[in-house]
Parts: sequence; C-alpha cells; structure tokens
Amino acid sequence: MIIGQLEGNTGFGINDYIDKMETRKVTRLTVQRFIKSRIMEGDLIEIKGTKKSRKTLVLSQNLMNTLDVYFGELSI
Repeated sequence: MIIGQLEGNTGFGINDYIDKMETRKVTRLTVQRFIKSRIMEGDLIEIKGTKKSRKTLVLSQNLMNTLDVYFGELSI
C-alpha cells in the first residue's frame, strides 16, 4: 500500500518503503525477499530513482486493477 500511495515517487527506494512500515513482525531481509519475489512475478515494477543506487517501485497495472476492484467491492 505504501508503494501504491507514493505512485513512483523517485525520491523513495526499497529501504524507504520498509522504513515507512508501521508494523513489521518479520525481519528486514524477509521483507526485502518478498519485494524481490513480487518484482520477479511482475506485481511490482522497478523504475529509475533519483540516485543511481536507488530502485523506486510502482504497482503493475494488473495489481492496480485488482486493488480497484477489491476496494470498489468494499464500498458497496
């Protein structure tokens, strides 16, 4: 949800997303591995960040559509 809210803001990278998490009951490495798996599956897309070493993420169109449907059904 954090990645979706930031909508590809190139000032944020993977570590920034993890730092913004309010609740984390797993290790930082576990979250990094989860993010990597979502990139490999195509749910998250890497874009160039403001720094060369920073990877910024955006949600894939498919994931955005799925979330729109899900949240649309909640408001019914």
